[in-house]
Amino acid sequence: MTKTLPFSDRFMQVMEEHKADFYANPVIQAMIAGEVNPEALLYYVQQDYCYLGHYLPLYEQVCQTLTGQTIN
Repeated sequence: MTKTLPFSDRFMQVMEEHKADFYANPVIQAMIAGEVNPEALLYYVQQDYCYLGHYLPLYEQVCQTLTGQTIN
């Protein structure tokens, strides 16, 4: 019988697999170089905050339903 990885471990595994793609993103490269327009970055962060606030609880419920595991 194969043991299922805890969600947090699987999440970290997926993030590690895609880290190079994330850092290759032009917006991320501009942030690293300090070339992002401050107003655009503030808008991005505000939108990200709203998105995460609304959708993370839903993702947690889906994860618990599908895997029976809680997100730690």
